[in-house]
Amino acid sequence: MPRLLLVCWFLFVPLAVWAEPPLAVRNMVIHADHRGLRLGFDVEITDAAPLQQLLERGETVEVQVHATVKRLRLGFWGEEVGKREYRSRIHADPVRQECTVVEMEAAPLAFPCADLPRVLGRLWRHRDLELGAFDAAVRHQHYEVEVEFRAVRSDMPAWVKVPLFFLDWDLVPRQRVVLAFDY
Repeated sequence: MPRLLLVCWFLFVPLAVWAEPPLAVRNMVIHADHRGLRLGFDVEITDAAPLQQLLERGETVEVQVHATVKRLRLGFWGEEVGKREYRSRIHADPVRQECTVVEMEAAPLAFPCADLPRVLGRLWRHRDLELGAFDAAVRHQHYEVEVEFRAVRSDMPAWVKVPLFFLDWDLVPRQRVVLAFDY
């Protein structure tokens, strides 16, 4: 019997640990135009069930994307050229069965919670962050864009979060992607 439990533990625990997160950043692209340097990305919903369960329990989920551009210098730390963040908060009203998304610079968008994957899939496609003015005089340099993505339970009370600091309260733990390019 102990061998059977040990075999089951080794078979199923790694599957839970290596499961794909319910949200992911995809299709990141860096481009420069007359307004400056921009980061384009999509937030893709790979599994809507965990997000819907949190919303049904009355929790608020916040999607955060932080991007920092640095010009790399030989022998020194990189010089920060630009920095920007994207935030989107989602919460549900269980009585009206309505979900609301509030983005940084947009009016709140309310929709039926049954349409959550479809509406968020459309809303979070082709997001664009302006990372700052880009000096065209500084050519032929190496740059690096560091992108951090996470989805957090934003209304978790401190009296729960602080004593239980060793537990992960995030829907999607912090993911860090570094994109290097020459300009």
